[in-house]
Amino acid sequence: MRDIVAIYARISQEKDEVDVSIPQQIEQGKAFAKSKGMGYEIYFDEGYSGTLQARERPAMYKLLQDIVKKDSRIGILWGREMFRLYRGNTPKIEIQMVCKRHDVDIYYADKKLDNSDPLEKLMDNMLGVMGEFYVDLTKQNVKQAIKKNFEDGKAHGVAPYGYKTGEGKKLEIDEEQAKWVKKMFQWHIEGMGLTSITKKLTDLNVPTQYSEKHTRFSKKWDRTTVYAILMNKLYYGVRTHLKREIPVPELAIIDEATYNESLVAFEALKSYTGKRTWHKYLIIDLLYCAHCGERYIGRADNKNNHVYRCNSKRKGNCKNRDIRKSYIESFVWEYIREGGILLDNLLNSTDNQNEKRKKELEAEVSILENGMERLNGQSSNIIRLAVEGLLSDSDLAGEKKRIEREKIEYSVKIKNLKEQIGSIREEKDLKNEILKDFHKVTGKRYNDKLPHFKDFVKHREIQKNVLEENYPFNEKQQFLRKYINRILVDYTNGILKFTFNFKAPLSDRTVYMDRNFYVAVDADTKLMYDMGHPKQHNVFDNLKKLMHTITLMERKNEDGAQGLKKSAKVENNP
Repeated sequence: MRDIVAIYARISQEKDEVDVSIPQQIEQGKAFAKSKGMGYEIYFDEGYSGTLQARERPAMYKLLQDIVKKDSRIGILWGREMFRLYRGNTPKIEIQMVCKRHDVDIYYADKKLDNSDPLEKLMDNMLGVMGEFYVDLTKQNVKQAIKKNFEDGKAHGVAPYGYKTGEGKKLEIDEEQAKWVKKMFQWHIEGMGLTSITKKLTDLNVPTQYSEKHTRFSKKWDRTTVYAILMNKLYYGVRTHLKREIPVPELAIIDEATYNESLVAFEALKSYTGKRTWHKYLIIDLLYCAHCGERYIGRADNKNNHVYRCNSKRKGNCKNRDIRKSYIESFVWEYIREGGILLDNLLNSTDNQNEKRKKELEAEVSILENGMERLNGQSSNIIRLAVEGLLSDSDLAGEKKRIEREKIEYSVKIKNLKEQIGSIREEKDLKNEILKDFHKVTGKRYNDKLPHFKDFVKHREIQKNVLEENYPFNEKQQFLRKYINRILVDYTNGILKFTFNFKAPLSDRTVYMDRNFYVAVDADTKLMYDMGHPKQHNVFDNLKKLMHTITLMERKNEDGAQGLKKSAKVENNP
């Protein structure tokens, strides 16, 4: 029994009072079904052209699938006009063939298509050809309208997420949506991928652009939408159309440096390709290889132990040492938290040291800014060479890509250095903040006269897994990231060297550790640590061996420095 009318509605794009809306088409379809005494099913495609084949239009494809089912009850395919169903012969032939084979009548409004009438068949074919011509004609009009709106600063269709259409179709910032745009960029810079950002937006019930008026948008967030937002230059005040760019600073939601930092984050996140890491790694974004500069990532070794491994080593390009997760995480946490490293570091610092550090950072910024000017000059030169025919198109494209990449890297570095300069505050304010943070993570109150460790060796029982402690994992991670910029790992001469690069104005600290993770020594304070290794060992013997190796390394470095000085004297005084 075929007692269902398949109501098909379509509109190719948002139009202002020119086209019949999808709800209007559906209402007319319901009225038609009622006049026939039949039930109905609704199918609609918003944002899809009638020139597309059926399989390229989701609703139309589903409609045809429903028609060919054995128990299908569809007897009529209804569209307000022929153009709603198809524009052009290819989609027309597809749809009419399916309907004919399954005895489904086609109606345009209240007029039934009758292919048995030669005159009507001819008219239908002519309308199909005219439909294609009309599409080609309107495409040109649409292109011209988009170009004019672009030049006039007006919205065309629906405004991008984070914006709204104001008076005279002018784009304006939507403050509520802009808040989430900023968060998306920040989350991405902090290391969250597209899937994680999508999930977080969903969990927080952040609304998409879907509305009764804009039904072509999904009610749910997806990776494609998030990616489009993170790649859109409009968010830092540059509107693009084809290859043209127009600065619109009044529409900037973020700054250019943040946008560039997000682009760099895409490259950094590529290091996570491969087997997914299901285990939580506390310092995943802090450990870096001192040999090749790559990030350390969380992996399981051939004995199924959770370790940190240089990402370049995974590709076979680096031989730096793997580090057992339980050892390094427990050590870093205890070293920073209970050792009072930050407090000692701060209390030993002086205003002069802070000023010196500030000047060093400003000098680095100046060097990078000069580098940006140099890259801008190179950009002008390669264009001139291309115009003069001295540079091929492929070479021009390669050079432009290189310069753009380097400019992004410089921009991110300048932003980070300026943030460090800005973070150099009065010692008292920073000290009070650190004291407050330490009280939060340890449950202990510290005062300005916090004594350093008195014991020659600090014995401590390392937790099997630092995550088992009461302090929440995410807050631990946030605490460490607040003060540590990165930790460089260097395995040389049979020992591990960890360089803690703190955020300004705190100075770097170095810790040496033996290859078996038995003991560690702070290079600055000479404080020694028992790593609490589960295997029995002689602490003092291992400390003695480690100190001996460190002494030999320091002497070797001193001898090398003296040798360079002597060579310089010989060259200056032949």
